Amino acid sequence: VHATNDFHYAIVDNDGDALILTGYLNSSVSKLLCELYGRQYTGLLKMETYEWKNIPVLDTKNLSSAERKEIVFNTLELANKISARVKYEKALKPAKPRSKKNKRLFEEEFNAERIKAIKEEKIAQNQLDNLIYDILNLSHSERMEVRSGLEELQELRRLRTQK
Repeated sequence: VHATNDFHYAIVDNDGDALILTGYLNSSVSKLLCELYGRQYTGLLKMETYEWKNIPVLDTKNLSSAERKEIVFNTLELANKISARVKYEKALKPAKPRSKKNKRLFEEEFNAERIKAIKEEKIAQNQLDNLIYDILNLSHSERMEVRSGLEELQELRRLRTQK
């Protein structure tokens, strides 16, 4: 991973590795490591070049062909689910009324679709996470530690922002 102060990018040996790296960086394991190595900056998680250099990543050369294909598939699936959620969130914004008493036309339908998209995104995230956990041979208790640790660190960062 190569990084300048505010723009981070990765140079990979072959094109297929870019989606594999993207998948790993979107996994809960990587998110937890970023929370641990990074720092808060006005509520955002800030990572500098030297911090990115310390984040462990998957060695794609050690992955089987099946693992590579599964990571790529799950990465694209998660990206599609995130795009769907964002689409409904954008559509819901103009549909929101000025007062809570008045509901605009189709607001309930947009909100129902947004909630459905959020659930589907969580399912896709869990599928990607479970694949990465399997590749790393994490036990059930280690998986739970990653999930709970990530949730706790993200919540602490949110709480610090509200002060």
